[in-house]
Amino acid sequence: TIVKITDNLIAMICSNNICIFNINKRQITHTIQVVNNAEDYLISCLLAFDEKNLIVSYMDKKQKDNYLCQYEIQEEGEKLITEKKLSSLKSYKIIRKIADDKLLLLSNPGKLIILSKDSH
Repeated sequence: TIVKITDNLIAMICSNNICIFNINKRQITHTIQVVNNAEDYLISCLLAFDEKNLIVSYMDKKQKDNYLCQYEIQEEGEKLITEKKLSSLKSYKIIRKIADDKLLLLSNPGKLIILSKDSH
């Protein structure tokens, strides 16, 4: 999965981290370590919300819990803004950003859920 953040920056899933790659400098400028015990987790989705915010979702393979994280990309590194446990949704898929502050999710069983950026 590769997503465009700005004209110069793209983000991609590298094993269980997110790497931010600067196209102009042709180098990885930053790596977000999403979780500590990487082998126990699976990153399922990456989405650029806007030029500063990345949405990452991952699943705990043992507990089958899903997490949705919002990272703010800053000059000196990333900052985790929110981490939401989505156990109640069982399995879900981020479909797309539908407004400046809203994400559309599809959960299993088939429900469409709209998540707002500010609802913690």
